[in-house]
Amino acid sequence: MVGFAIYVGIVGFLVVMGACGASRAWLRQPAMRSTLAAAAVVMAVILVLRGLALASPRFWPAVLPAAAGIVVGPLIGRALRIQECINLPVQWGAKMLHRFPALASRDAFLLCLVLLALNPAGWLAGWLHGVSDDPLCLAWKAAMDGITLVGLTSWRPGPFAVAAIVSGVVQSIAGIAGMEARRWMESRGLVAPCMIAVGIFWLTLPLLLLGIRKVPLARLMLAVPAAVLLAAWLS
Repeated sequence: MVGFAIYVGIVGFLVVMGACGASRAWLRQPAMRSTLAAAAVVMAVILVLRGLALASPRFWPAVLPAAAGIVVGPLIGRALRIQECINLPVQWGAKMLHRFPALASRDAFLLCLVLLALNPAGWLAGWLHGVSDDPLCLAWKAAMDGITLVGLTSWRPGPFAVAAIVSGVVQSIAGIAGMEARRWMESRGLVAPCMIAVGIFWLTLPLLLLGIRKVPLARLMLAVPAAVLLAAWLS
């Protein structure tokens, strides 16, 4: 519930700010995405350092599985075609963006839900919060989602609110899964490689945010469970 409150609170605050024309214009500035990208880099470094601190004094049992997971996870994702499955609703959403002001409430909600809930960064943020009580990634995802909603072509608080709540529920489910895995992971020293792998994943988000390169987040997300399972196998 704490993660849900953090996420919905931040998104809700930004959406309410968007009701004011001056605030909406400020939140839509390109500098906001640059700020989010810079924050993502800082958070990635923090996550890796925290993972290394947990692994100390033996770093390799955490670093090697995390590095191997970055290679193995996307390969598994490619075999499962997980990115292709997510791309279908995302492509629909991209086609609907320019029609957002005229969409029926149901379609407007579905479009907002695609933008918010189908981002693997949110799933990882929720899961990490359950595993380690670290709310930073969840707060970052909430800030990005709030700015994304305010940046749409019209301000529609109804679809915004419902989509934020449903997205918060999705991330809370991931958080519950993290809590269930927490005792098993802590007893085997698996939180360290998990945090390092999430940090490496987070480092790719600025590439997508700034339009530098398309990143297959759904495939790359599998690097985290791959790192955890490899670390468990090696332990």
